[in-house]
Amino acid sequence: MRSVSRALKLAALAALVASVISVSGEAAAADTGQTGCPTVWFLGARGSGEAVGPDGLGATVSGLSATVANVLQSGGVTMQTYADSYRADSVNDFIPSTAETSKLYSLVAAGDEQGAIQWYYDHNVTPYLASIKAGAATAVKDARVLTYYCPNSSLILAGYSQGAMVVHQAEWRLSKNYPAIAKRIVGTIVLADGDRIPNSAATPFGTATAGGEGVRSWLKENNGKDVLRPAATANVCNSGDIVCDFNIHRLYPAPSSEQAGAKVHTSYAGDPALTEAATWVADQVLAEVGAPGIAASQPRA
Repeated sequence: MRSVSRALKLAALAALVASVISVSGEAAAADTGQTGCPTVWFLGARGSGEAVGPDGLGATVSGLSATVANVLQSGGVTMQTYADSYRADSVNDFIPSTAETSKLYSLVAAGDEQGAIQWYYDHNVTPYLASIKAGAATAVKDARVLTYYCPNSSLILAGYSQGAMVVHQAEWRLSKNYPAIAKRIVGTIVLADGDRIPNSAATPFGTATAGGEGVRSWLKENNGKDVLRPAATANVCNSGDIVCDFNIHRLYPAPSSEQAGAKVHTSYAGDPALTEAATWVADQVLAEVGAPGIAASQPRA
């Protein structure tokens, strides 16, 4: 991670707190209830703490999947959804307990600011990062299972908040370890992605400027990697979002700025950018798998 002052570092880490949604729920894989294989599988990852919902995707990603499905159906392409059943750890991971807070302040009072940062990182940040890694690993397994049983189906991956970081990492893992499966990814939607890099080559949606970056990108936790397939990826981010449009100067020293950024992050419901992004991705998919002469039953290279 970058070497920065205690205040700036803690503010940056605090930004990750706002990347989660406060309502927690048990993860559950979506049951498609169908025996046949679709043209496209939609593999989605909900945001941290977001209620699972009837399809396991969480309300935000479920809305994206519905838009994509409608567009694909109009083009004669079938789609089924599958939820990444990762634990999607809650915001509580980031909130120090009374005892933990006392420990942090005692370290600062003793002049060990770097020690306080490291202690907080180890005890409060690491579990959340572990949840992202676990989610990415689960998504990779999901993709392997879906393409094993449906070898002619393509994949769309989508995620919101922590789920977007899960998707971001999972696609790179697939590319490295299972390149044949990675080639089957025909579309991606990352919404409020903490791994967003400055000037990403993905197609942008929302009000954030191109030069902005996600909080994990700022913390150098994503190795500076853009999305795997920029030409087929919609990257949705609104200006001021504390997670995908991170700016340390908006967070410190005014707590109200952090709260405003968190509000942006949790206010995507009903935003036209989501429909625009989902429609755009669906159009890319139609162009690739729905074109004449490329039937769902035909194996893809």
